[in-house]
Amino acid sequence: MILPGDAREMERFIFMHHLPNCTVYVRIVTKAKFRGGNRRKIMEYMTRVNENKFYQIVRTPINVDILSQNSTNVIQVDDNFQYTAKRFRVRDEMTYRFTIGMVRYGTFLLSNKAQSLIDRRIIWEGGLERPFIKIISTLTYGERHIVSYKFVGPEAGFVIDSRKTTKIFLNPKDERFVDDYGQFPLSSGGEDQEDTERLESAASAFVDPESEEPSTSSFVLPDIMPPEAFSEQPTTSSANASQHWPCLPLESRRYTEPLRPAKKSSAGYVPPLEYSMDGDPAYCVGAINCRRYMRGRETVIATPQSSGCAAADEIDYDQRHSDGNVDSQHVS
Repeated sequence: MILPGDAREMERFIFMHHLPNCTVYVRIVTKAKFRGGNRRKIMEYMTRVNENKFYQIVRTPINVDILSQNSTNVIQVDDNFQYTAKRFRVRDEMTYRFTIGMVRYGTFLLSNKAQSLIDRRIIWEGGLERPFIKIISTLTYGERHIVSYKFVGPEAGFVIDSRKTTKIFLNPKDERFVDDYGQFPLSSGGEDQEDTERLESAASAFVDPESEEPSTSSFVLPDIMPPEAFSEQPTTSSANASQHWPCLPLESRRYTEPLRPAKKSSAGYVPPLEYSMDGDPAYCVGAINCRRYMRGRETVIATPQSSGCAAADEIDYDQRHSDGNVDSQHVS
């Protein structure tokens, strides 16, 4: 059982998408009676092919300061100098694990909402002289909020210039998206359709028509699912899995910031959010057998060798754990 039923539910439909890396994405949209009206809730899950367990997707919010944010392993910043515009978004391969949370423009707080987020994107236009900020948030109760902020002065800061709410995931066929300022469903029709066409035109500043992804839901479902989101080993053999998850070279990364223990949730073991000196997140992308070792204020990430995809057990641990007081956890 993925999700139990409820007598208050009026409607429920499911969208399933098979990813090339031997995982399956499942989205369940439920409409239920609530306080004299109704409300909708979107639940997302991941599972492996031929596995009978589903893991709920839990995203970690990442705070963004528009003035200082650069591209990282999690956040992608797209520049368009012709239109003096920047777009901030989570990288495709990270959209299952992270979302943009609090948004600031220097000392000015634009949005501190970090709950119920599926996706959030930011558009900064006008440069430093006349900054105009647009924040597009996709929420777990089936709405997309588009809020525009206008700069009125160094003392007053920003004020809300416009606000719009669009209902999304209204039916099983509501799966078509375009890569515009956010990701707007095209099945709404009417005024929403006109707005979508207008934003599609504006989005050409960021999208190369020849390389644009197809306008289907597969565009918003990246092909990489980090294996650390699962708490148990895959059911397929390492040889078969290596066809989908290429092995990384043997490496040890040390993270010197204070660490917190991994927490077991419905999504499996969630690794710490600390970052190394060079900004790499503390996780192993692509590793089939990957273990995290905690020692004091440091974490060591060990991945298999690229040659023959050696198992993690073949790594010489004595050199890394000479103190004999090490706690190891599976995160693959």
